[in-house]
Amino acid sequence: MAMAKAFAAAFRNLRPAPAFSGLVVITLALGIGATTAMFSVVDAVLITPVPFPHAERMSEIWINYEENAGRAPAATGTIVKTLREQTELFEAVAGYQFNSGTLTGDGDPEMLSAPVLSPSIFQCSRSRRWWDGCSHPRMRCRESA
Repeated sequence: MAMAKAFAAAFRNLRPAPAFSGLVVITLALGIGATTAMFSVVDAVLITPVPFPHAERMSEIWINYEENAGRAPAATGTIVKTLREQTELFEAVAGYQFNSGTLTGDGDPEMLSAPVLSPSIFQCSRSRRWWDGCSHPRMRCRESA
């Protein structure tokens, strides 16, 4: 009951000032729209499961390096090749690592980071490569490492 009285008082105060009322409505609309957009991004990136069949079967292998007490993903070509050839534990093995580089050109240089994936990542995720069926000679999949 108190909430209804509060809303009624708020609308009574907005009626004599139509410009302010319009500003309030626009502000609320932008706030609700921005919140919806942010939730849509968070939902797509963090909440919704990955769109791979049998995603629960995917694993990530890390190697602990004792000399510098660090750890890194096992994405070196030799390790990926060894795992692929000498183990029967995995259906498929793929490697990845993150690299960074500097983008130069017009304006200030900018530091970029990007993942480097082995082509067998598509076999692991059982997803279709975007270039499958493409006849362009630069779009050939060559298994390296």
